[in-house]
This record gives sequence, C-alpha cells and structure tokens, in this order.
Amino acid sequence: MDYHLILAGPAPDLASFDAALRDADPSALMDLDRTGRIVRLSTALDESEIGALLANGLSALPAVRIERQPSNCCGGCGG
Repeated sequence: MDYHLILAGPAPDLASFDAALRDADPSALMDLDRTGRIVRLSTALDESEIGALLANGLSALPAVRIERQPSNCCGGCGG
C-alpha cells in the first residue's frame, strides 16, 4: 500500500524512522516530497502498524496524519 504521512512541522531527519520502517518491512520504500511536508511510503504495513512505529518513539517525527493513497496498479506486471 502507498501512504502519505502529512507532517505537522518542519521536515525532520528521517533516518531513524526509515530504519524502524525497514526493520518492520524490509521491502518498504520511503521518500520526502520536495515541499518537505509529505513523507511518501510504499509498504506492506497498514495504518495501525505505521502508527505503532511512530508511537513507540522509534523516530523523531512530529505529529503526523497518515493518509492511505489509492492504488496505482495497472495490472501490467501480473502482480
């Protein structure tokens, strides 16, 4: 699934969240959009699992809003 984490403050250092995310889902992808306000995630984790990572203090992220993004799968790869 794809998610946007809408940041409530300035762009943080995302290294600790990235490490925690990859521990939970080694295939996860994460980046920060150019505005520095939205962290884009692609992960097998659901909203509650992402929220648990944030709540467990594994990152220095400020309060965020987690938004699930619509699927962008075209079916072309057969997956």
